[in-house]
Amino acid sequence: MGVALFLHQGRSVRQALGVHDTGSESADHLAEAYYRINVYYPAIDSVSSDVQLQFGSPQRLAFSLSLLLPRRFVDQFSEQWEQLEDAIVKYSSLLQDSVGTVKKEYILWRQQWALVAREERPV
Repeated sequence: MGVALFLHQGRSVRQALGVHDTGSESADHLAEAYYRINVYYPAIDSVSSDVQLQFGSPQRLAFSLSLLLPRRFVDQFSEQWEQLEDAIVKYSSLLQDSVGTVKKEYILWRQQWALVAREERPV
């Protein structure tokens, strides 16, 4: 919470910086609190926002398309299809076929690669 919000609520700068009125606060403590509020917290917020953009749900959804790679096939078809279906629905405007047709093609694709040892499948 920023200093401006504390001041808007009628609090003093010392209260906004987390300094208690004991009369023995050092300048170091005030500087540390000021640095924490005005530099550290905004920097952490910026990093958090960047991580969310990098690894947020749209990226995870796009990454789930990697389940189409033969080496990523697992035995549990329904679980894998559920993960893949969300991405296919999201990107359906880029596909020529319906989700149902894509599912049928996916089943055929899996059956074809089931005959090949996992280690020999392309990555």
